[in-house]
Amino acid sequence: RQRANPPNSIRISGYVGSAMACLVCIVLTLAYIPSVVRTTLNFRGGVIPSMGDANFGRTYMMAPDSVSLVPGSMFWAIFHSGVGVFFVFAVVVFFFKFDGTRNLAYTSVAQIIGFTIPTIFRLVLLELLRDYFYDGQYRSRPVGANLMGLALQCLDYGLAFGYMLVRAFKLILVPIYYIGRVDTPVFAPDVGRIGATVLDDAPIHFRKLIVGHEAHRHPYIETLGKMYLLKLRHGDRFGTTAGSRWRMIFVSALMPWMRRHRVHEDVEATGHGYGHGHGAAKQNSFVAEIQRSFRGAGP
Repeated sequence: RQRANPPNSIRISGYVGSAMACLVCIVLTLAYIPSVVRTTLNFRGGVIPSMGDANFGRTYMMAPDSVSLVPGSMFWAIFHSGVGVFFVFAVVVFFFKFDGTRNLAYTSVAQIIGFTIPTIFRLVLLELLRDYFYDGQYRSRPVGANLMGLALQCLDYGLAFGYMLVRAFKLILVPIYYIGRVDTPVFAPDVGRIGATVLDDAPIHFRKLIVGHEAHRHPYIETLGKMYLLKLRHGDRFGTTAGSRWRMIFVSALMPWMRRHRVHEDVEATGHGYGHGHGAAKQNSFVAEIQRSFRGAGP
């Protein structure tokens, strides 16, 4: 009878779990870089509703000081995700290395192989016969399609156990990984909310941080600031009527699609074209206000 070797099993399990935890922590850290860029562009492009959303002010404009939670949350979220991954992989490796649980682990692998072989056979068979019996959702050969459906239902009663086991395993691993992603909502919209309480508000604080930066460094604000500074420097030689007309000719000739953004609100709200309705009047008032400020900013 072989003697159990828990120290050696624990050591090897710890090595494997530590390696996988470090790998996951590195991946999570690098994932934040494109995530910030993507979230910023989604705010600018309207993919994430902002100023036109009725809930934007209540969600992102309240308590701006809460963004101080984000840096610490990112660090500890990655740490907790790494700890979770460590325990998952360490436990799996321990089951294979420890003498007392090795037979159980090999039996589980044999069962997984037993589910995998019929599943592969099922997929190959369906790839060969699906187009023969079906045309989209339409059964082009009803008798053969019904017989194949009956056979699949009998087979899937047994295979569904493995399918649900894989699903449970994925639903356990995915939340462990997404503990480290404070930038991504884990719950679907309106799912992670109990009354006024949000179960996972870390993504909201992360987006608040981006909104706060956008409020000061948005391209529109930077462009407007440059225009004011150029007006202060060049005086009446900048922002003239002739220059404005040349700009309109340039945009109309080379970038005609930009015209639809001028009174976009008016077109959506009333269906009128350019130069009609409240949207055009509001735009003309805004342009006139900018022109008056330019005249007042001269030397």
